Parts: sequence; C-alpha cells; structure tokens
Amino acid sequence: MESAILGVVLDSSIVITAERRRLPVPANDLLIAAAALEQDYAVLTENIRHFEKIPGLRVVKL
Repeated sequence: MESAILGVVLDSSIVITAERRRLPVPANDLLIAAAALEQDYAVLTENIRHFEKIPGLRVVKL
C-alpha cells in the first residue's frame, strides 16, 4: 500500500514539472516514467523523445 501512495505522489510531481516546463509529454508516458523512477528502473524504448525530457529518468534506446 505504501508503494501505491508513493507512486501517486511521484506521478503528481512529474506532471507538475512537465507542465511548468511546458513539456508535451503524454499522460501514459508520465505514468511509465513515474513507475520507473519509483522502482529505480531505466525505461527501454524506441521513442526516447518524450522520456528524455523527464529529470532523473534513465532512458535506453531500444
């Protein structure tokens, strides 16, 4: 349960950061980024364009 609460708080933080920087990052990518950051994972993707804009997120091009 504690993990789920942290995920929601972390996701809100990412959304606020993205909005303040006017980053056009889709909501589904923000949720993926929040989960990866919470678990200290990297995101493996072909589309690095959205993910590379999120501070602290490790992104690996597929």
